[in-house]
Amino acid sequence: MTKLSKSNLETKTPKLDSIYTKYFDQELSNLIKRAKFKSDKCGIETMSKLTPEILKALANGEICAVRIKGFCDPSLAKRATDKIVQYGHFRNWKLNVKGAGEVRTDTDYGIGLPSPSDSPGPALDKKLDIYWKRAIPDIRKIRSMFSPDLSPFDRLRLELDEVWSGGAMLEEFPNGKKAFAGLVRLIRPETLYKGAAGKWGIAHVDDQSTGTKNFWSANIYLRTPREGGELNIWNIKMGEKSANNPLYHLICSRLAFNPEVQEVIHSRLFKPISVKPESGDLIILDVARPHAVAGFRKGLRIALQSFIRHGPSGELRLSS
Repeated sequence: MTKLSKSNLETKTPKLDSIYTKYFDQELSNLIKRAKFKSDKCGIETMSKLTPEILKALANGEICAVRIKGFCDPSLAKRATDKIVQYGHFRNWKLNVKGAGEVRTDTDYGIGLPSPSDSPGPALDKKLDIYWKRAIPDIRKIRSMFSPDLSPFDRLRLELDEVWSGGAMLEEFPNGKKAFAGLVRLIRPETLYKGAAGKWGIAHVDDQSTGTKNFWSANIYLRTPREGGELNIWNIKMGEKSANNPLYHLICSRLAFNPEVQEVIHSRLFKPISVKPESGDLIILDVARPHAVAGFRKGLRIALQSFIRHGPSGELRLSS
């Protein structure tokens, strides 16, 4: 397991000073340098199955995440992963960052497409048409990788619908089109950032969660590296204090996906809580809390992922 300490996270002052000067004016630099977070002491709960009580605890902010060990049989996960890797078609998950254009992340994706996040316009319309056209066929393609067994993502949808009082469903767009959910995500040593982000991960908050109460991410791990690849979560309670914290705004922004800016972020964060997922595990986490995937030198980290939004009638809505 990656060991983190105060000395691990400190970076040489001259290097940090040059990064502050490059990206922030003096006033903002001073605010970030003075910004502090306080842990709310909540942790990660390990369970044998999903229950209404554990999901309510996550919704109420009593825990940061819930881990269901062995949600998918490891032998089934291996068999499906071999097919997924052989199928290929992986490409890097790129994000549009103001002032920097399209930047790469540490994650590739395979079967399925992430929901487009471009600004409104012809380019977004074109991407949405492709996304909607592929959504259901891609869900069925993933299902086929686990055939004749039940896909663990289908099992997740069923169990969420069973245990959550408002039920669970695929996200639906205003035009009636269904969202895709269950994206195949792959992280390799070659795609990791350099520096602090390559060691302790890209500390970030998913932008869809900003200003949204109860926005989760479900991850079913199909393959994990023997060493490293931990999920790091900073147990920071969201609220007015965080909303007024310039460091939190930096972590929420897409500028957080800049490797140099990560040096600043990690120098200001306290030690995270960490969990090492194993093949077959399910982890559902609150993505309004800063989180990251720790680096690793060998192997692959492959998971099926979906965001979970709380709908207007209390239902859970899934999309990738």
